[in-house]
Amino acid sequence: MPKLKKQQLNRGKFVIEPQGELPNSDKSYPVFSFRFLQSNFGINSCNGVQITSFVSKFHLISQLTWGDWKLTSRTGLGYEKIARNSIKAPIPSVITADIEYFQVFRFYDGRCVGYRDGIIFYIVWLDGSFKLYDH
Repeated sequence: MPKLKKQQLNRGKFVIEPQGELPNSDKSYPVFSFRFLQSNFGINSCNGVQITSFVSKFHLISQLTWGDWKLTSRTGLGYEKIARNSIKAPIPSVITADIEYFQVFRFYDGRCVGYRDGIIFYIVWLDGSFKLYDH
């Protein structure tokens, strides 16, 4: 039986991952993750126009660094903070108590709510019905 080759996890055909710590700087671009997206406030809770707007907004935000994103208007491309205790839905157990605030950005007739960990923005809820928190 042939032995399997050990896969190099830090190299790919087109990408070489940086060695050491990941940058945790406002000069870095945000990386978006749907890993903790809750099904009761997920893609299915939004209509087609909202999803299109969300993706379009995502594309524009992905062109900004974290520092630039912080400086934009909350009613435009920017975001605002919302206290953890303002969320009406159950908070996933993977989100520890040290996350006191979530970040909210707007898309057409909806909101995206998540949190930042380093350069990663974890999307936890998509609120297309305005039921996640009091507006």
